[in-house]
Amino acid sequence: MRRLSIALFIVACGTPEPAAVPVPPGPPVGPVDKTVATSGPGAHAATPHRHSATHGGEVKELGAFQVEGRFLKSGLLVWVNDATHTPIDLATVEGTAVLEGPAGVTTVMLVSMGDHLHAPMTLPEGVAADAVVTLKIAGRPVSVDFRTGAVGSLAAHDHTSLHGGVVSMWKDHHVEYVAAPDRVRFYVTDGKRVPVNERVSGTVTIGGIVTPLAFDPATGALSAEVTPAGMVMLAASVGEETFELGFGG
Repeated sequence: MRRLSIALFIVACGTPEPAAVPVPPGPPVGPVDKTVATSGPGAHAATPHRHSATHGGEVKELGAFQVEGRFLKSGLLVWVNDATHTPIDLATVEGTAVLEGPAGVTTVMLVSMGDHLHAPMTLPEGVAADAVVTLKIAGRPVSVDFRTGAVGSLAAHDHTSLHGGVVSMWKDHHVEYVAAPDRVRFYVTDGKRVPVNERVSGTVTIGGIVTPLAFDPATGALSAEVTPAGMVMLAASVGEETFELGFGG
């Protein structure tokens, strides 16, 4: 009705007729409730594709939150934003994912990995997968489901940040560096960004002080509780090969 009113106003301004065209008043406009029903007739777990996918996944709206999920061979990656597209503090988020893949149904805890949550599971490329994700955001429970006809992978030498950090390369491997006020993390992946979870070790040097890195095979991260400042030097080993990369400065 508002469009009709505007159109009639333009026509009225372009004609010498002084008489105004009466327009019946429309219904009162109040605040829009964007909460999505999750039960009852006509309910939906979420509204898909309402917002653009920042990380190449599927975006669904859950009331005041936007959840993006993307399946890769290392499992399901989940990003959570508020209504203004601002990432939610993951310290206020916890949850689980029920993943169905070729090996059956598995329930895993969601692990914080930089700017997203990760449900680790080995998913063969090209095979369908389903997931039901249950989150508790600042004490509020929400649930969302993601499905894919075929699990994909990043293109060779794709430098997309999967953890909110900086991506660099060594030969065909990628290293993503993620800095926090009291911790550094390095995620080592192969040429197609599949996590390298075997025979990985390293140290980090900051301000001339060398600190061993601990490797977590669940997240694929080398990490240490240190304060990043200036140049951060990574010395890592993957199998029999060693390399060094510098970040920051």
